[in-house]
Amino acid sequence: MKTAVYLAIPNYNMADQLERLVASALDAGYEHIYVLDDCSSDHSQEIVAQFESQGVSFIPSNVNKGAGATRNQILNYQSSGIIHFLDADVNLVSANGSADNIRAAFARHPDAGAIGFQVLNPDKTQYDWNFGPKRKLIDGLTWKSFKLYKQINSNRARLLLERVFKQRWDNFWTYTHPESGQHEQQVGAAVECNLAVRLEDFQKVDGFDGALRFHEIHSLALRLRSIAKTIWYVPEVAIIKHDEVEVRANRKQEMRRALWLLDFKRLTGQYKIR
Repeated sequence: MKTAVYLAIPNYNMADQLERLVASALDAGYEHIYVLDDCSSDHSQEIVAQFESQGVSFIPSNVNKGAGATRNQILNYQSSGIIHFLDADVNLVSANGSADNIRAAFARHPDAGAIGFQVLNPDKTQYDWNFGPKRKLIDGLTWKSFKLYKQINSNRARLLLERVFKQRWDNFWTYTHPESGQHEQQVGAAVECNLAVRLEDFQKVDGFDGALRFHEIHSLALRLRSIAKTIWYVPEVAIIKHDEVEVRANRKQEMRRALWLLDFKRLTGQYKIR
């Protein structure tokens, strides 16, 4: 008996992009498609209504809570099988066989709690943040030191920062290596816009950290590793990520808050499943 593979699409005011994605995903072989809405104010619900007879459900929310918490809504509807998360602003490069490829990837890696798949830019180049190593606490300091370096005027202070952090800066910006995007490999984290998770494991770790509106994939990776699961990158099931619309006005502020909160929770051991 085949393991069921479901598609879940977190959505916030992306009706037109959502229509394009759902239409292309109908032939991918998913058991069911869920649009997990984050209190949209556009016509997203009307768009999804066109596809209801073809196995697509619109799951509304009365409160805007961020993509991570929105993705967790799938646990109210499914508890076993594999859930494939796709952001609304992406296109499947080739929908046919996607569910079978996801199923096969987990069969090859029975210890995997999550598998990230290939993400491409609109020009078909490798998306920079597709996958990478385990996030370390020093990464936050590395990023902040680089921002300070760009802002200060003192040549002496800039030279000191460069001597201390130059190597870390270089490593930070080579988070992924484009030439390795065609190779299946174990990774520390994979971007959540094209990510599949075993539902049993997802439920066991309580899904994404609902308090984070950004960087939530790192918290999920930490939780999965705490129950002895691995994270893999597999190039099949490629998508093109468009980032056509910025729907969150305070994006930069939310990203900074999430980074601090993520590091605080790591330091205080809050991502260990006991």
